[in-house]
Amino acid sequence: MRNRILWLTMSGLMVLSLILSACAPAATTPTTSPIITPPTNPATTTTPAIPPAPSVPGPGTEKPQTEPSPSGETPKYGGTYTEVVTTDPRGFDPLVIPTNSCPTLQVTHDTLVSGSWERGPAGTGETDWLYGILGRTDLWSGQLAESWEIPNDTTIIYHIKKGIRWMNKPPVNGREMTADDIAWSIESEWKTPGTNFDIFFKKEDHLISATATDKYTVTLKVPAHAMGTNFLENSEREFMRAPEVTKQYGNQNDWRNMNTTGPFFISEYVPGSIIKFKKNPSYWETDPVGPGKGNQLPYIDSYVQLILPDLSTRIAAFRIGKIDTLGGLNWEDGSDLIKRNPKLQHVNVFTSPLFLSGRVDKPNLPFKDVKVRRALNLAVNKQEIVDNYYKGNAELFGYPFPPSPAFSAFYTPFKDMPASVQELFTYNPDKAKQLLKEAGYPTGFKTKIVVSSAGTNIDYVAMVAAYLAKVGVDMQIDARDATVYTTIANNRSNEEMIARTTTMFGLPYMMHDMRADSSGDASYWENATSLAAYQTMMSTLGRDDSKWVKALHDAMPDMLDNAWGIFMPIPYTYRVWWPWVKNYHGESSTGYARFNRNIRYLWIDQPLKKSLGY
Repeated sequence: MRNRILWLTMSGLMVLSLILSACAPAATTPTTSPIITPPTNPATTTTPAIPPAPSVPGPGTEKPQTEPSPSGETPKYGGTYTEVVTTDPRGFDPLVIPTNSCPTLQVTHDTLVSGSWERGPAGTGETDWLYGILGRTDLWSGQLAESWEIPNDTTIIYHIKKGIRWMNKPPVNGREMTADDIAWSIESEWKTPGTNFDIFFKKEDHLISATATDKYTVTLKVPAHAMGTNFLENSEREFMRAPEVTKQYGNQNDWRNMNTTGPFFISEYVPGSIIKFKKNPSYWETDPVGPGKGNQLPYIDSYVQLILPDLSTRIAAFRIGKIDTLGGLNWEDGSDLIKRNPKLQHVNVFTSPLFLSGRVDKPNLPFKDVKVRRALNLAVNKQEIVDNYYKGNAELFGYPFPPSPAFSAFYTPFKDMPASVQELFTYNPDKAKQLLKEAGYPTGFKTKIVVSSAGTNIDYVAMVAAYLAKVGVDMQIDARDATVYTTIANNRSNEEMIARTTTMFGLPYMMHDMRADSSGDASYWENATSLAAYQTMMSTLGRDDSKWVKALHDAMPDMLDNAWGIFMPIPYTYRVWWPWVKNYHGESSTGYARFNRNIRYLWIDQPLKKSLGY
């Protein structure tokens, strides 16, 4: 049976290989469209720069976060870059389907600002772009906006670059992008029910208005208390769209009607199989740094996303060179691939850490008592999990921020945490029993935890349940399929406990885990310290990054000390790629939730690929 399954898998990949070979585009010469030179100085605000912090290793063995790549190579045009996705996009128009479910917008559309490519590994190395900007707007540079300003607590002004054009197809017909397009894109998404902004932000935090004050200037009015939220969301999460498309077709959810100022457009989509993107011949951006500085972007002719839900199929496709990069690999799969082919490039990346929490807002549940919450942490042998479950490929202390340079501005090393916080990561079942007794549970208690049935979550949580059983806590696992689990998690409708990954990992300044009014706060816990820190962030985000970074850094020990969840170790994963993928260093999110933006900068060494037999 095992051989038959393997044969079927490889047969499917052989068919896939033939399909891709048949439809792969031929190499072309560089586009002759006009080059628009970016401004000499990147767009800035009055935000003071935060100097790069040194690496901050946590307890255990420090792992390298990046692998050096060859430098000084002259980029070449042409070729196809292929990645994998696990699901189909739910839609293509953020006014119809929330932006989070329209992932191709990351590839096809532009935003006002973005993470500065020249501040990452391709340039100065101030950040690694493995985790995004993490709220640090000092790492931004202009994209559609050449500059911006915040003259007061309720106003954001963007100055739009001139000469950027939409694709030359009806009904937009290649006209110049203007401030009217920007104002319409921003205001329409904030004002339409069911959008990302409507779902994830309180009404009182919403944009007040977006106005084109002249052809190249957009002025936003926002609530003073939500300046930070609006600055980040409107600057980097709002993908600009042409209003004529919506006017003619009713919406932009049919990918065939797409029009964009971005580097790629969708040329083919077969649900459950493949999404193909082609280079936008009228794209405006140039390479800002390196041997290709000044070159028209993008370098590749086409970009392909294969839709492969099964992990074993993804790994097999990567082995035979039908996928150029592959991420999210656990330490076993990642190290095995590298061992089999030492020529592969890779980075070690931390994944978002898991926590298990119970609702503190229900007085009939035991989790309201901090003694119970501390007892649950002391009952779990976390170091044993690091040593035996992860075989050392994890950090004991990684919640909510891992010991990585990208997080160093607000990360406190384990050794510098208060003794009461360090205690939460030790194994002390006797003290756990004593705390439960003091809280009124001398024989423990029963509870229920909601878990996603996807991946290894059930086995992992079952391991935690076995530890808790030793101190009298009977944690019954309620496994739900991924869709139902996501609904429960988003609505926080779990009756008692739930296992979740932290949302603070990528959005630290939002403090979603520790604000009772946030959909990310699974426990409903908050206190005066967390609320004060959040208020500082919202009033200084984008205006004085040093202030909100310090507020978060200083508040974290107290928030951890309250043990509102069982804080679990944080594992490493691997991201691997073939050596023919150039100008790539493992970047994932080049900016604020800007996945796939790096694709415009990479290029394919086609002779090298051929010489390696692929």
